[in-house]
Amino acid sequence: MDAVQNRAYHEIIEIKAEEVPIMLAFHEKNAQKNIFELHWHEEPEFLYIRSGEMEVHCGESTFHVTPGEIVFVNPAEQHAGVCLSGSCEYVWLAVKTIFLKSALLSGSDLYFSSLEKKRLKIRNQIGNNPQIAALIEHIIDDHINRPPYYELEIKASLLRLFRLLLIGYTAEITPHESEIPPSLQPVLAYIDTHFHEEISSAQLAKMGSFSAPYFCRIFKETTGYSPIEYTNRLRIRKAYELISSTSESFSSIAQAVGFSNFGYFSKLFFKYTGKRLSQVRK
Repeated sequence: MDAVQNRAYHEIIEIKAEEVPIMLAFHEKNAQKNIFELHWHEEPEFLYIRSGEMEVHCGESTFHVTPGEIVFVNPAEQHAGVCLSGSCEYVWLAVKTIFLKSALLSGSDLYFSSLEKKRLKIRNQIGNNPQIAALIEHIIDDHINRPPYYELEIKASLLRLFRLLLIGYTAEITPHESEIPPSLQPVLAYIDTHFHEEISSAQLAKMGSFSAPYFCRIFKETTGYSPIEYTNRLRIRKAYELISSTSESFSSIAQAVGFSNFGYFSKLFFKYTGKRLSQVRK
């Protein structure tokens, strides 16, 4: 059952607008005990494991989590956790993304709105990422010690945190079909099946009978990305899957997903995932 429809598990998180846009809690639980029962809430959440081992359920997936690892829970995603070791210590960080929005940052508004409306989904299993862990620790330190203007620093850290997630852990970038204008649906379907071929914005605009400027505008309003960035992100995601699951050479994979220039492929791969090619295949 969809989490949004299952109101029995709905948890309300209250954060006052005048405060920083987070709810932060520290927990320590004993072995074989439910750390938290099955529930969901509208706010995205980070689980940062400091000691012990946990089993975390998110949606249809289950993860074994060890110290230093991070799990991200998308808005309205059902989740639960069990301690597997003698004890478990973890940090729970929920974020009110509405407080991070600003008329001066329309791009970030689009990303957060896409996350809230489930047009965009972040992979749950972040694993051990030193950059993300350092930002979470920085937010914790500022929240506890409250130095001058700590609210601004926490919000800045949260924006950097979500940027890293969007770069390296975006799982889905296609909006729900019901939210796609009918004239744009065949364009997205074409990209999904022809991403490995040469594709231009002019070609896609013509396919949907759009003028080029209007097409680029409505495409970004719908997906959150320009046509070329959308296509390249899809290519990189496919490349990541191939690198993780096959022994094909990096150059062969670059060609297979639509990149004729290996240097450009490597540059984009690092930009969108935050990892070198060799770091993915170990």
